[in-house]
Amino acid sequence: MPPKKLSLSYFLSLAKMLIMLVLTYGVIRAGFFFYNQINFETLSSTTILSAFLHGIRFDLSAILAVNIPVILLVFLLPLFFRNQSRGLKLLQVSFWLVNTPFIIFSFIDILYYPFTGKRNGLEVFDLWFDIKDQIGQLFAQYALISLGFTVALISIIRISQCKPSKYTISRSKYAFLFLFTAVVVVLGIRGGLQTKPLKTYHALAWPSANSGDITLNSTLVLLKREKTNLNKKNWFATDELAYQAIKPKVNSASTRIYKGTEKPNVVIIILESYSLEFVKDLPTHASYTPFLKSLAEKGLYFENGFANGRASIDAVPSIHWGIPKLMNSTFVRSEYVSDKLYGLPEIMQNHGYQSMFFHGAKNGSMFFDITAEQLGFDNYYGRTQYDKDNPNHTDFDGKWGIFDEPFLQYAAQVMGQVNQPFLSTIFTISNHNPFTLPKEYRETLAVDDPAMIRTVRYADIALQKFFATAEKMPWYDNTLFVITADHTGENVDSEFATQLGNHRIPVLLYTPNKTIGAFKSDKIVQQIDIPATVLDYVGLMDQEKDKLLPFGQSMLARDTVGRALFFENNQHILLHGNSVTSMQVENDQINTEKLNEFLMQVQSDDTITPEELQKHLKAYIQIYNNGLVDNSFFK
Repeated sequence: MPPKKLSLSYFLSLAKMLIMLVLTYGVIRAGFFFYNQINFETLSSTTILSAFLHGIRFDLSAILAVNIPVILLVFLLPLFFRNQSRGLKLLQVSFWLVNTPFIIFSFIDILYYPFTGKRNGLEVFDLWFDIKDQIGQLFAQYALISLGFTVALISIIRISQCKPSKYTISRSKYAFLFLFTAVVVVLGIRGGLQTKPLKTYHALAWPSANSGDITLNSTLVLLKREKTNLNKKNWFATDELAYQAIKPKVNSASTRIYKGTEKPNVVIIILESYSLEFVKDLPTHASYTPFLKSLAEKGLYFENGFANGRASIDAVPSIHWGIPKLMNSTFVRSEYVSDKLYGLPEIMQNHGYQSMFFHGAKNGSMFFDITAEQLGFDNYYGRTQYDKDNPNHTDFDGKWGIFDEPFLQYAAQVMGQVNQPFLSTIFTISNHNPFTLPKEYRETLAVDDPAMIRTVRYADIALQKFFATAEKMPWYDNTLFVITADHTGENVDSEFATQLGNHRIPVLLYTPNKTIGAFKSDKIVQQIDIPATVLDYVGLMDQEKDKLLPFGQSMLARDTVGRALFFENNQHILLHGNSVTSMQVENDQINTEKLNEFLMQVQSDDTITPEELQKHLKAYIQIYNNGLVDNSFFK
């Protein structure tokens, strides 16, 4: 039988710990803001302050949701524990066991945000396979931050020590307190009395969409975000009508299509974390990549190139399947990865092409070896193959894989040993955190530059030496080189720290035999245009266009201004000409605005209205969602 008077010690102790937790979340938000400040430099002080204050609402929602088991425990303990000291110890241990993992996750998200430009949910755990061997190195790299975090966490736990209290209340008042607490918890989790419960997209509504990531907390994003959240759409009566709305132009009228008698080789070079701002001359600095910049002057260079995702694992599907990332989950780790799609290597294999994929990291990294096989590549060359062919090498960077310079030389030699024609993809790795340089460059290469810029410069040198080797090989002249990036790197110039700027990458088509002449285009292009472009150039478009997804188009087509599709801040975005159309995932709110981006000149298209662009974006989303959910792209 419960005692007639019940202790308030547990309730008061919980209240104290919850207050400490709210303060902790506020400190984490401040740490998030200052560590990632370059992404928010365009916001006013008033907007930033408002975002911090609005964030308390989101913190309360997350904290109360996480602590429901602890709150229930608080009201059960007085009924079963007469010894307050033991009960309070159990309460404190339970509280911090529940909350510490979310605090640690929030800390990790502060450091991970620069690489994705968004608050991260379950997808962070997908990275475990790739970084588990580097946990020690990562803690060492962020030693001061990690130490400060650990000391702060221990201090918070000590400050919030639970102590017995002499206050008691009757059982009837205790029951009322329980009901009152339940109402407060429900309202807190809902975020108030509004019609719909609090969602992450509410953070974009006030004070501004660009401050949403300050307002949010990582715990709430983790709780609210589903791993894969595609729902079928019916804006168009049939998917065929959606196809007709966008009228995909995959067949090019270009006069640049290769007309030689021998089938041309194709080499796709994907540069790790290579933002446009690294290549372009800017008011604040000259190009960090003099070789790539000089090569761009000899080919068809698209300065308005866009990555369809924000991670390496998104780039490979976009570049080879032509599928954009239009959902929270990455495609190759989603339930849709087994859908029937035609990869560029598979298509070209039917026309006598051998294919190979090179990536200097350990085999299995990002599942690239499995993805390459699924795409139809004949051979995969990773660190395992490099180690086997170079048994006594010292080219391992100690973290990720083989340094770019020796690995690119290795790729050139391998390509020199296979029969033509071939399709080859080479994915570099060196411009990646922790930005390691080979020993011979550490004391000489731009020693005053930040570590990331030094590896950008090193990757450019490695690329230059690759071309110096390749141009001596018999396959070189009859080759189309497609050079681009997997995604942008960390921002150097705050003008590029925007929704569009975080997707801007260089795209270059270069042919040593000058089949494609030198020209700098202001057309908008994207990674998913590469499959159509390659087939267009090698003369296989007419035969194989039915195996292309409808999202991309040939960069060689002269009758289009180009467009780009991507997913950012829980919004689908369509960039077409000088217009940007965006639609919120949660409520389908859609809007079209004029482009206003730093140093970005594009071809305008006055023939299409905002209403038509919104219709196009809906068509793309319906085709994407329904095609993946039903596995109906190629029936």
